[in-house]
Amino acid sequence: MKSLQNAAALPIRAAAPVLRSAAREEGLTLIEIMIVITILGLLAAVITVNVMGNLEDGRRAAATDQIGQFKTALQLYNRDCGKYPTTAEGLNALITKTSCPRWKPYMSESTIPADPWGNAYEYFSPGTHGHEIEIVSKGKDGELNTADDVVSWNADAGAPAK
Repeated sequence: MKSLQNAAALPIRAAAPVLRSAAREEGLTLIEIMIVITILGLLAAVITVNVMGNLEDGRRAAATDQIGQFKTALQLYNRDCGKYPTTAEGLNALITKTSCPRWKPYMSESTIPADPWGNAYEYFSPGTHGHEIEIVSKGKDGELNTADDVVSWNADAGAPAK
């Protein structure tokens, strides 16, 4: 009878070392945690660079579209008034009554919106670069006449976004 009890106990005793070694291997070592954190950091850096690049492209496209809307409104103003607003009148002439007897609101906004970077659009009539009218967003750097400016005489200004 005693041998039967010992035989029944054998499988339990044989499994006990396996359970103890599995319990010791739970959890992550410090090196494994550091590797995971490094991988997550690299992924975050790659995603951030891609998102920021797309964000800037989106802002440039929004400025181009807004300039196209200004150009359309200015053309309607010119049709009704026989001239474009002066530089002094600026884009506000599209929303604020001027001396033109046939004037009407040319934009539905109550104020002229800022560009996507929060700067006011610049308007020149006559233009400073040889065009009848010019509308300029100063771009990311907020400085006029720099490489990041979005300008109305660019071939893409007013064209649908691609």
